[in-house]
Amino acid sequence: MTTRANRTRFTDIGAAALALCSCMLLCGCASQNVDGCRACSRNMATIIPEGSLTEFAWLSGTWVGEAEDAFTEEHWMTPRGDVILGMNRVSGGAADGFFEVLRIENRPGGVYYLAGPTGRCPPTEFRLIEQSARRAIFENPKHDFPQRIEYKREGDAMIVRISGQQNGRAAESSWTWRKTAQNDEAISPQG
Repeated sequence: MTTRANRTRFTDIGAAALALCSCMLLCGCASQNVDGCRACSRNMATIIPEGSLTEFAWLSGTWVGEAEDAFTEEHWMTPRGDVILGMNRVSGGAADGFFEVLRIENRPGGVYYLAGPTGRCPPTEFRLIEQSARRAIFENPKHDFPQRIEYKREGDAMIVRISGQQNGRAAESSWTWRKTAQNDEAISPQG
């Protein structure tokens, strides 16, 4: 017989396990040593977000595109708990196997976009500098490249642009993705 106290205890244990797994995923700790994971856990505890990110709901969904023999998919979850989680994966082309763990969070001092290429811990932070109904620009002038990341939604298309200085020269790359259903066969590069 399961009592209410036991159900609550199991729920608390499940929530703790989910939080640990999320930390490992968001910081890439699964590929780090144990000390690196402890450092990420301490960092995660200091960045509990405040406020609301519902104005970024336009970003939610699965976005796909093909360019130069590479298939890219980026998925953003609906804002919940004042955090938006995302991930990006590339298959084929020169960047085959590339993945990135992403999140947007609201915390004291502003809204930040955190990018963890190949699960890097800690992720690189970009501060929101401009926002409109379906556009957001994040910036980190101290980062090697990119220094700016821009997301702009036009209907069922997402235009993503990275830009900045690279090797002493202005550089920019952009992608246009289309929105698709998460479980739609269209997200398969063979589909």
